[in-house]
Amino acid sequence: MPISRNLLNLSFIVLCTVFIVSCGSVNQVEPLAVSNKTNEINSVLEDKELPEIEEVTVVAEVLEAEIKPSLPQSIAILPFKNSTSEQEASQTLRSTLYGHLASSNYRFSHIKDIDNRLAILSNEQELTPKNAELLTNLLDVDGLLFVEVLDYDKLYVGIYAQITFAVKITLVNVKGEAIWSKEFEEISREGGVSVNALGLLYNIAVTAWHLNDENLLAVADKLGRKIANEFPQPTKFQEVNYSYIETVLHDGIEQVLKYGDVLRVGIKGEANKLASVTIEGINQVFPLIEQQPGIYTTSISVDHSWNASERMLTGILRDSSGMTSKYISSVGLLSFDNEAPKPVTLLQDKVSPDRVTLTWQNSEPNLLYQVILIEGQIRRQLFETYQTEFVWEHTLKAFAPIKLSIVAIDKAGNQSEETLINKVVYPLASMYSATVIKKSRLPSTIDGQFILLKSEGPYIVDKKVTQVAGSGLYIEPGTEFQFTNAGNLHIQGSLFTFAGLPIQLQPLSKIITAPTFISLDSNEHVELNSVNIENAGIGIEVIKGSPAIVDCSITNSQYSAITVANMAQVHIRNCFLSGSNTSGLIITDQARVNIEGSQFTENFPFHIQSSSIYQVEASDNNWLPAASPMSVLGKVRY
Repeated sequence: MPISRNLLNLSFIVLCTVFIVSCGSVNQVEPLAVSNKTNEINSVLEDKELPEIEEVTVVAEVLEAEIKPSLPQSIAILPFKNSTSEQEASQTLRSTLYGHLASSNYRFSHIKDIDNRLAILSNEQELTPKNAELLTNLLDVDGLLFVEVLDYDKLYVGIYAQITFAVKITLVNVKGEAIWSKEFEEISREGGVSVNALGLLYNIAVTAWHLNDENLLAVADKLGRKIANEFPQPTKFQEVNYSYIETVLHDGIEQVLKYGDVLRVGIKGEANKLASVTIEGINQVFPLIEQQPGIYTTSISVDHSWNASERMLTGILRDSSGMTSKYISSVGLLSFDNEAPKPVTLLQDKVSPDRVTLTWQNSEPNLLYQVILIEGQIRRQLFETYQTEFVWEHTLKAFAPIKLSIVAIDKAGNQSEETLINKVVYPLASMYSATVIKKSRLPSTIDGQFILLKSEGPYIVDKKVTQVAGSGLYIEPGTEFQFTNAGNLHIQGSLFTFAGLPIQLQPLSKIITAPTFISLDSNEHVELNSVNIENAGIGIEVIKGSPAIVDCSITNSQYSAITVANMAQVHIRNCFLSGSNTSGLIITDQARVNIEGSQFTENFPFHIQSSSIYQVEASDNNWLPAASPMSVLGKVRY
């Protein structure tokens, strides 16, 4: 049948348009040129009959295909919308879908990078096509893949499991316009994952992902492959046939590997191919061995030079012609760490007789800290924590040394150099800010907070040593003092002594004339506990204040063991006063003294001699010789 001129003209215009578009110059063609060409054809074909041109329909179909909405170049797979009760299905399919699509002809952003960027969005900013412009700018892509889980159902019959997995996939552009959309369903009937090299890797993936069923990973893999097979591709890539890869697995899931570790990998795909894997950032190709048709595995020893975080593992199959296919493993990224953490930097180290408190600075995330107690050659782990604080409630001996060690261990097991803590267990918190006096000869003035330790003695008191008001002096049990004939310890501040091994005060040599050893001239806290004073002129002189003298032994004083004057108020308990050559205890002025549980022996001529206007309370004590008006003078009740 003769073709009409109008139809012929239309065909010519279509052909011209296709030619112009294919040359990439459609924007340069002016409408006038097309019009002139049409007029020229009309004049040539006037009154001519031509055969029917059947290809016109084909040309129209090609034109229709070429003017469909352009495909994006980069795509982000957004978190799935899932209204089913099986939330783990979404994450599993999302990861496997990424593995199947990431090696296609698009640039796919990694899921972890997507989620990190999406975290800054507010709850009001929904993941929907209407927010496509916002999302594409945030994710630095020009395409978004929305996935809705329509159905997920599991049915178990004996050892077999049937899983139905249905989803709707929608690809949109930056304007939120749907470029492609389709529903997919996969019904998998599995009898459990096979027990072979790849099946073992499947089991490892299932365990690391905390999945309830290994068949979920298998059916998600199949569904992801089905979606990838039908996913729209640019025209020039659609005719290429690559070797088929079903999945790529590894056993480094949720681990940080280091030197000495072995990474096992496997590929399941088309048989009789050359298989290998690459690790992002590591310039090396690792060949795999085909263990059985389509099953390729290998073991990779981690090199000491590998230091990388969250890197992709890509499986590769190559055929005899050199054509390759790639598949990014969807079971997780790989991390390697062969660098030890930095040593722990302490912020606080407090030690008391019932508690040890340590705090430190976190040098990097996810570090495990171990606190170790060192006792000679024995090392005992006390604590293990991911926190930056350690509190150990334990009874410790006062003034005993304690040695601790802290090490940091990263996820790969690399261990930092140890940080050592050498402390002395002080009975009072205020002592940790005090300074230990290390000079054996005490200075003439003690101004501030100071500690006298047994290990630094004996301390020589060869002059009047004045501890000024407002200062604090702490003396460890067992500390020794030696006095010359000019020596005197004059206390005007706070004095702290403690029960335990007696503090020893004695002359530097037996031929030295004995002075007054201690003068208590303070209204602050003063306690003499467990002090032995031998061969002093006067052991303790109380000028003012309200000191406590407890569990002390004062013997062989040239004059008196204790003198109390002015308005001082003294409590003497469980003390031993013996061998004084004038009086064991002399009390004058308006001083008040209370004595209990103490022993007075062999003091001549008196045990107590009091001229105070107040009565001395001295009942419940032991006397040798017995207390009597001859040995106890003044207002004393005994």
